[in-house]
Amino acid sequence: MKVCLVTHQFLPDHRSGVEVYTHRLARALQDLGVEVLVYTTRKDLSRREGSLVEEEWEGVPVCRAIRNLFHESFVRTYEDPEAERLFETRVLEDFGPDLVHVHHLLHHSLGLPERARERGIPVLFTLHDYWLECPRFGQFLRVDGTLCTRADLEDCARCLRRSPWRNPPQLAKVATALRLLRQTTSLDLQAPLQRLWRKRKAKGGHPSFPEIPPDPGLERLLAARRSQVLERLVPAVDLFLSPSNFLIEKMVALGLPRERMRKQALGIPGAERAQPQVRELAPGPLRFGYLGSVLPPKGVHLLLDAWERFVREGAEGSSLRIHGGSGSDPAYGDRIRERGRRMGVPVSGSYAPGDIGELLEGVDVLVVPSLWYENSPVTILDARVRGIPCLVSDLGGMRELVPDERLRFAMGDAGALSDRMRSLVRDGLSEPIPSPVPPSLEEDARKTLSVYRSMCR
Repeated sequence: MKVCLVTHQFLPDHRSGVEVYTHRLARALQDLGVEVLVYTTRKDLSRREGSLVEEEWEGVPVCRAIRNLFHESFVRTYEDPEAERLFETRVLEDFGPDLVHVHHLLHHSLGLPERARERGIPVLFTLHDYWLECPRFGQFLRVDGTLCTRADLEDCARCLRRSPWRNPPQLAKVATALRLLRQTTSLDLQAPLQRLWRKRKAKGGHPSFPEIPPDPGLERLLAARRSQVLERLVPAVDLFLSPSNFLIEKMVALGLPRERMRKQALGIPGAERAQPQVRELAPGPLRFGYLGSVLPPKGVHLLLDAWERFVREGAEGSSLRIHGGSGSDPAYGDRIRERGRRMGVPVSGSYAPGDIGELLEGVDVLVVPSLWYENSPVTILDARVRGIPCLVSDLGGMRELVPDERLRFAMGDAGALSDRMRSLVRDGLSEPIPSPVPPSLEEDARKTLSVYRSMCR
């Protein structure tokens, strides 16, 4: 069987949960004899828009479509005929999959499933966030960091007017120069230029190019986007998978058919050796840890707020370590690192997915202070199979993964998080409430392959 896994980003460019899980699933499917191609995107100004980069990442064939986001209008962020034709040529014609398994369509086009369906190729769609309803990264978070409960067109328009969704056209001249330089000298300045840009941004410098104004009538375009989801994408998808019931309910409220939605937990390496329940904690000092992207929606600043209060009231020998990169928001990452330095909290950079096990060995309690409706954070699952308690925001799918109220705190409340940490140090955690054990990666892959076969009959 030949399967194409479609995602918006992929390793090693980006190391968030969707990318890590897609890679893990690809490898597990290969072990079961499936021929896999990951089709994704990459922003690279030194390469021509719509060109393809064919490579392999840790044994998985990857095709990266260059998408430099010089959109003519907001419509092109969700409906792009060129992106659809590229997918049709490289994936549907050249690779010839038996099935397309979508994990994210950001930077692609909502019409990709439709193109597959027109050729009689079944489409499976695993939902990881709320991008089908929320065009700003699918997190139901406004630019100011406050949480949305639903996507209101007027609110969305206000949010997008303050959130860049395309590169300014002036940057196209830089892209042309970079591309010509690469063609004539083989010199690739994309990476150093990106580092320079991010360094300047981190220091508070102003971008060289002003942001361009958004399309007029953005509410109308957002309404058209929602219609495209319901009228064009949904009919082309045979089945939607979701790692949480919370996400299912959100998507049903949007208008997705409940009868074509199924909950399926994400598989995790080592789950076949998982401890039967969260381990007990004896009263005394604890090693708290954070693993994941160091970005505002993840609430790392909230964790430091809580830790500051925790230390002020007496840390009693406990410690905190933060692991993760902040590539898309270096200014935030620098602030976290500097604040961590002043507070005596080590803040390391990016880590490879294979390092997760070693990093978790130094953690007694994993803290997940996310400020958005996370569904199935890979770090929680990785900690869960090792029996490590997770202290999480009482929100979204995190609530489903951590049924023990002693390990949940009110989202965004640093005082509540600090109190929970203090309680664990003072009282320990005896007789923890059993948490759902995630399936092993092999079990997940076999179950997914069974779904593939049923859809290909």
